[in-house]
Amino acid sequence: MDPSDTFIFPDSILAAADKITLKDVLDAPFSQPWIVSALANAAYAARQQDNPSPQDIVLASHVDRLVRSIPQNEKLELYRQCSTMVQARKLKHKQRAEGKEFVKEQN
Repeated sequence: MDPSDTFIFPDSILAAADKITLKDVLDAPFSQPWIVSALANAAYAARQQDNPSPQDIVLASHVDRLVRSIPQNEKLELYRQCSTMVQARKLKHKQRAEGKEFVKEQN
């Protein structure tokens, strides 16, 4: 990836992000599938990067080590959950586009 293709986040977003740790999002059930998937994708993308900066190499190494330390069966379950949520969201969007209401079952 060409560094000029990177989005430069405003300081306000970076300041808000500074209040959240990776531990926070890894520990939160609602974000686990998404974060593990994103980290695995980032580790893969880092290996594909041309001419990474020294900082990128260090960060990529940390991310890769973290992803590799997660047991494979747990990663696969989190990927499955992520996929299930994506499919449910697509179905919901399709139903809305077709004018159908997404009806929740009531107990």
